[in-house]
Amino acid sequence: MTSFSFAFPRVIAVLTVVFLFNACTPDQGGRRQTTANTASDRVITIYHNSYLVPDQPIYDNFEKNTEYHVNVIPMPGREIVAKAKAGELAGGDFVVLEDLYQAHQLIQAGVVEPYNVGN
Repeated sequence: MTSFSFAFPRVIAVLTVVFLFNACTPDQGGRRQTTANTASDRVITIYHNSYLVPDQPIYDNFEKNTEYHVNVIPMPGREIVAKAKAGELAGGDFVVLEDLYQAHQLIQAGVVEPYNVGN
């Protein structure tokens, strides 16, 4: 296993968490008011190809500083792709996959939209 293939999933996981924190930072200081009416509206679901124990304090801190609960569902990347293609992967906010080919498969299946920086 090369260092790139070992580090890439961790980099993607860290970037996902950074984007979560950035998206939920209050603009004016203090806590942001939410318009969610039920507890189920305040859950962020992440389908993750692996569960990393060191990530749990990040999720705990996010939950403490926001009104959102983070639900991490560990699942192999191949299974995530198969369930998404079958329409069984409902309710996910983020998907962390093992490689770009799996992301390409989800885009080709019309499950996710591509995000192109700079276009």
